[in-house]
Amino acid sequence: MGKKMVLFALTALLFLWNGSASFVSAAAPASIVSSKKVMATSAGKRTVTLVYVNLNDKNLEVKPLLAKDKIGSTESLDSMAKRAGAYAAMNGTFFNAYTDKKAHGEIVINYEEKNEGWSGASIGFTEDNTPVIMFSGSLPRDRTYKHIISAGPTLMKGGKVTVNPQAEKMNDPKITKLSGQRSFIGYTKDKKLVMGTVPNVTVAQLAQICKALGLEAAMNMDGGASSGLYYNGKYLTKPGRLLSNALVIVPRKK
Repeated sequence: MGKKMVLFALTALLFLWNGSASFVSAAAPASIVSSKKVMATSAGKRTVTLVYVNLNDKNLEVKPLLAKDKIGSTESLDSMAKRAGAYAAMNGTFFNAYTDKKAHGEIVINYEEKNEGWSGASIGFTEDNTPVIMFSGSLPRDRTYKHIISAGPTLMKGGKVTVNPQAEKMNDPKITKLSGQRSFIGYTKDKKLVMGTVPNVTVAQLAQICKALGLEAAMNMDGGASSGLYYNGKYLTKPGRLLSNALVIVPRKK
């Protein structure tokens, strides 16, 4: 028995040493589910990949996460998700992918501003997970929102399509008129968060998809090669590059 115990201990040490004991994501609870829907757009049918999160589950928390926990770094989406023990995750705000990797949008984590950005749209989460989407320039400068992440433009407010990138100081043709891989986030009236990815659509077409999904409010996130969605330990949509930040759904710390 003694020799078996020693062998077991040595095997465990080797397992830890070779890096196999890395962080892993927890199995998603029933309050988080994924699905795919084929939806009609003005450019034809598109497959929409979705993750639904019931924000009424008090054991969940939605928060931004920085790559390697600092501005100016990059990390794969699945690495960030596993490091955080996330049930689900998606790509976050825009960043300088080809230069210094710094984020563009506002990022607040646990009431602390990590990055400043006042264009586009933001989604904020209160202590009890209540989400609000608004123009970034209208964000209150107090402790109303525990977590904030920005991107944009706004796609919907009050159940209606409200796309107007220029009004939110967003003039890049990739946002105003061109088609591309998109990520979005939104919520329903009954406090269900919806995160999704869609291939080859304009921002206006993305807004129509969000309306067809019955969302109360929605906003565009970083897209293109950054677009990514992760659920239950694996990619649903794999980004084409490392990311500087993400939005993760994690167990709430007691």
